Amino acid sequence: KQYSDLKNNPKTASASNLLDTFRYQEETWLGLGITLTVIVLILILIFLFLRKRINLAVEVIKESSKAIGSIKSAVFFPIITYFMQFALFAWFVGVGVFLVTSSNASYAYENYNGDGNRSYLINVDGNDTMIRYEFGASCNPGDAMAQYLKTNNLTNQTSCSFKEYVADKQLFRIQLYHFFGWLWGLNWILALGQCVLAGAFASYYWAFEKPKDLPYFPVLGALKRTLLYHTGSLAFGALIIAIVQFIRFILAYLDAKLGRSENKVAKFVVKCLACFFWCLEKILKFINKNAYILIAIYGYNFCKAARKAFNLIIRNILRVVVLNKITAFILFLGKLLITGITGVIAFYVFDRLRDQDGLNYYLIPIIFLCIVAFITAHGFLNVFDMAIDTIFLCVLEDLERNDGSANKPYYMSSGLRSALSVKNKPESADGATAE
Repeated sequence: KQYSDLKNNPKTASASNLLDTFRYQEETWLGLGITLTVIVLILILIFLFLRKRINLAVEVIKESSKAIGSIKSAVFFPIITYFMQFALFAWFVGVGVFLVTSSNASYAYENYNGDGNRSYLINVDGNDTMIRYEFGASCNPGDAMAQYLKTNNLTNQTSCSFKEYVADKQLFRIQLYHFFGWLWGLNWILALGQCVLAGAFASYYWAFEKPKDLPYFPVLGALKRTLLYHTGSLAFGALIIAIVQFIRFILAYLDAKLGRSENKVAKFVVKCLACFFWCLEKILKFINKNAYILIAIYGYNFCKAARKAFNLIIRNILRVVVLNKITAFILFLGKLLITGITGVIAFYVFDRLRDQDGLNYYLIPIIFLCIVAFITAHGFLNVFDMAIDTIFLCVLEDLERNDGSANKPYYMSSGLRSALSVKNKPESADGATAE
C-alpha cells in the first residue's frame, strides 16, 4: 500500500520514505540475505583454499613475536632513526630558509616631480660626461649617476631607490637540488633502519638453537655490519626511491599549475602519470625492503639482492599475499587499539581536570595525544612488521637451501615445520640420514 501511495504521489516521496518502503518489503531482505550468504560462502572457500598458507602466516607471526622477545633492544632502535630523521629535517629547514631568503636587491630611478626623463652633465674621472637616464630604469646606488644626485642634493627630485628583491636564476635549481638531497637522505635513514633490524632478526632465525645460539648485542652487531659494508647498497636503493618521489613532486607541482587551465588533455596526462609513479613507488619500496633483508643476510650488492628477492617473492606469491594481508590487518588493529586507549585515558584525565580546576578546551590536547600515540605505535609496530618480513623471507630461503637432512637441517622452529609439512630427518647410526 505504501509503495502504491508513493508511486501515485511521487512528490511526497523522500529519502526516508523510500528507505522505509524498501525496509518493509520482503524482496529487500531476501536479496540482502542472498548477497550476504554468497559473500560468506566465498570467504569460507577462500579460507579453505588458503588454510595452509593462513596457518603458515600465523606461525610466522608467532615466531616473529618470539624474535622480538629475544631481541628486546630492537623495539627501541626506531628512536635512533627518529632522531636522525629529525636532525636531517632540521638541517633541511635551516638551509632551505637561507636559500629561500637569498636574493639580490633591485634599484630603480624614481621621479618625484613627474616632468619626464633627465640628462645630467657629470664629471667622471676628470671628464665631463653627459648621462641620460629613464625613470623606472634599473640603477646601482654606487654608480656615478646615483652619487651625483646625492652629492648635488637632487634626491628630492630624483633618486636611485630600492624596488624589490630579485631571486637569482640559479637559486631555484639549487633549491630543487637541496630538496632532492633531503629525499635521498630521508630514504637512506629508513633503509638503514630496515637493514639493521633485518640483520638482527635474521641472526635470531639462523641460530640453530634459539635463543641459546643468538649472538650478544645482535642489534649493535647488525648496525656495525650495515655501516661498514652496506651503506653504498642502501644509498643506491634510497636513490631510486628518491628519484621517483622527486618526479611525483614535479607532477604535483604541474597539477597545481594546471588547476585552472582549460587543457583537459594535459590534466589527464599529468594525473595518469601521477597515479603511475605512485604505484611504482609502492612496488619499489616493497622490493627494496626485501632486498635489504637479503643484503643483511648474505651481504649482496643491491642489484643482486633485489633480483633474488623479487624472484623469491614471485615463486611464493600466494604465501606473500596472504601474509601481507594478515599482517596489515593485525598492525592496523594494533595502531587503532593503542590510539583508542590513549584517547580514552586522556579524555577521562582531562575531564577530571576540567571538573576540579576548571580546564577548558581540552579537546585539542586529546587530539594531539592521539596523534602522538599513533605515530609512536606506527614506529614500534614497524619493528614487528620488519620482524615478520625477515622471518618469512628466512623461511623461504631455508626451504630452498636445506632439505632437512643431517648436513642441511632446517633452521625453522617446530611450529613452522609443522605448518609447512616438513621435518628434520634423524641421523642413523652409521652417519647416514634415515629416510
